Amino acid sequence: PHVLASVNLCWRTVALCTQSLWSSLVIDLHKIIRNQTGGGLSPLATMIARSGRSSVDIIIRAQQGSMSGTEEMMKRKSDFTKTMSRYADCMPAIFDLLFREMYRWRSLEIVSDTWMPIHSALQLLNERRTEGSSALRLESIRLKRTNDYLSYFWLFCPRIAKMVEGTMLAALIGPTSQGVSAQSPPLPKLRNIALYGVHLNWTNFLHHTLGAPPNQSLTVSRSIQSLELSHHSGEVRPTPDEFSGILEACPRLQNLVLRFSGPLARLSRQVSLLLLQRLHYGYSSLGDGVRLFSRLHAPNLMKLSLEGRNLFGKTHSPIEDDGEDDNADSLLKYCATRLLFPKLQELSLYNVNAPVATFTLLMDAIPTLLHL
Repeated sequence: PHVLASVNLCWRTVALCTQSLWSSLVIDLHKIIRNQTGGGLSPLATMIARSGRSSVDIIIRAQQGSMSGTEEMMKRKSDFTKTMSRYADCMPAIFDLLFREMYRWRSLEIVSDTWMPIHSALQLLNERRTEGSSALRLESIRLKRTNDYLSYFWLFCPRIAKMVEGTMLAALIGPTSQGVSAQSPPLPKLRNIALYGVHLNWTNFLHHTLGAPPNQSLTVSRSIQSLELSHHSGEVRPTPDEFSGILEACPRLQNLVLRFSGPLARLSRQVSLLLLQRLHYGYSSLGDGVRLFSRLHAPNLMKLSLEGRNLFGKTHSPIEDDGEDDNADSLLKYCATRLLFPKLQELSLYNVNAPVATFTLLMDAIPTLLHL
């Protein structure tokens, strides 16, 4: 929009009068730190003002370069660590501006190379606010730590600040409203949640963000339609009971991405997702898929993607021996013989190794298949 507003006076007038043109708030922390002496957050404040009352999409980028090792390894690069600390230190000032306009948030995305900026942002998002509005227009939340390598390990890295205190995303829910039903969804328009390399207190998230009452059956239809859990270290993945509860709190779920995340044991109970149409499943060990599919009822699934991981990228549980073989023969045979998804039309396989006879058995067991 800045370019359009700089063409000439006529274009500038039109641009400044079109509030929706300024509704994408892209916050690049690298540029903010570089320009601190020449304005700092002034461009963000200008964008917020010019967006008027239109719904806004927020993208916060805390990136400096590609990550391919543990954060302990990256500490050897003092300039990198210093920059990440400065990114984290920027978060309070940024959210101080954004929280004032929370009622206009349509989507929130935070992308970081390391845990420190994400941790700082979550601390702010988990603080319950005593005044102001809630994120009633919020449709999408995406939190991403770009270093996939860390999910190869059982232990979370970095070891410090592993968990974030407070009620998950309490700031978005806002102050407790008087006269609002206790069974009303806390974020009524929330449709999409993606947690990529970012974990939460899963029980807290289930009860306070998704609105599932503890120790009670769910009686209110939830609005979540797309859920992604990707690249989590073994020790911070949700337990079978927590993950079962999360799925049960999303009965309208249509798209599920579970990529090297989720419980390392069988779901605690049968979970039925009657509206689920797309499932992408990335498994760390071959037993993961069988444990998930044996308790997942998705009769209307139309698109299934299976993604294997190379042996060097397996996430090992300290309490279970998953073996060394990456052959997916048993997983594919389980899918073929159980007729799990009778309406399946599209199948995608990434890095999935098995004998030709097993693939043939699987194809023959899916008469509705149209795309491979």
